[in-house]
Amino acid sequence: MQAFSEGGLSLIPGLLHPHGNEVIGSVKRFSQPIESEFTQSPHCDTFSCMSSFFLGNVLSTADLLRVAGRRRVVTVDKYLFNCSQRERMRRIGGRGNAAEIVRHTLTLALFVSSIGFVVLHIFRYLKWQTLPDKALDLSLLPQATGDAKVREVLCKVDAQNHLQVVSARKFKSLRAYSRSHREGYFEGRFSEQIGNVRNLHQFADELMSAAPNFGNDGNVNGEYRARYEVLFNEISRLLSPLLNGNRLLVNNEAKFQALLRGVFQSCDSPEKVIIEFQLERGKRIDLVLSRSAENDDTHPIGIEVKIANTAGQVERKRVEANRQLSEYEFCGGCKRITGGDAMVLLYAILNAIGQEQDLILIGGLRRASGFSR
Repeated sequence: MQAFSEGGLSLIPGLLHPHGNEVIGSVKRFSQPIESEFTQSPHCDTFSCMSSFFLGNVLSTADLLRVAGRRRVVTVDKYLFNCSQRERMRRIGGRGNAAEIVRHTLTLALFVSSIGFVVLHIFRYLKWQTLPDKALDLSLLPQATGDAKVREVLCKVDAQNHLQVVSARKFKSLRAYSRSHREGYFEGRFSEQIGNVRNLHQFADELMSAAPNFGNDGNVNGEYRARYEVLFNEISRLLSPLLNGNRLLVNNEAKFQALLRGVFQSCDSPEKVIIEFQLERGKRIDLVLSRSAENDDTHPIGIEVKIANTAGQVERKRVEANRQLSEYEFCGGCKRITGGDAMVLLYAILNAIGQEQDLILIGGLRRASGFSR
């Protein structure tokens, strides 16, 4: 029996717990505070935000996990399963066509040599519809062997927008797992292995611990500015192959906000990740990263997130974001998460037609001061 530890806040160690009941409890404990915040957000559909948060968190969790209380480290291989648009939910009553699974489900597969496979399904409650009784064809993955064990964790966002862990079942082999599902395999394909997030964690830590560098005009300068570009380029590198396979994964600003929340939550630094941070004068900023609440020289980072679906929208979103950041410059409200008197403001635009380093565009980097007045 093994328990796993992870530096940041991550869903994965709970999924790897040796006991099914503990898996259920761990997933609930992990998700409840996040679910509460998303439920209170005025722009958030709980399923979309929770699934995007889980995706970002699993995507960016370290590939190497340390067994709690020991020196041994294990490797976690991670995959996203893209269900075919031909796959439909299963009707259990009512009339009409069943909904496309791809719009209402997130499916991830993990592999740890000492555990086997972990399959995670998160699906949205739909009246008179549920997931079909199908398995993933795990034999398509390179780690598959006949005696590989499987754990399947099924989560549902119910009609009240609460995430329920429906089941956490174990199977002694791939064959036992597939035979337990009467309707065969889901049609679709696995992503390439999601991997190597070591640079992401390093870049996030370096940014949060760096001494800010501001010009006389308040803009972020030099090496300090470059740290932002390096970090978001790395997030783009990790995210690009997943979005190329399924643009529905992150197709609105609320999902993008939730995904970034999951990404940063998995890192050791920032220590606090806050969505919809309340400023004075009735303003809210989408995402705030903070290194420490006690350190006088801490500069929290406030991010306004946008999504652009066309080349023309990119420029419009830049203008809109810069206008909002200019308004935030004159808002107080930062005092309660930092002893300092400033916040670094920037925007991050998910460019839906972008590739690799053009996927997330950042700008507007500036210093907003006077927060402790």
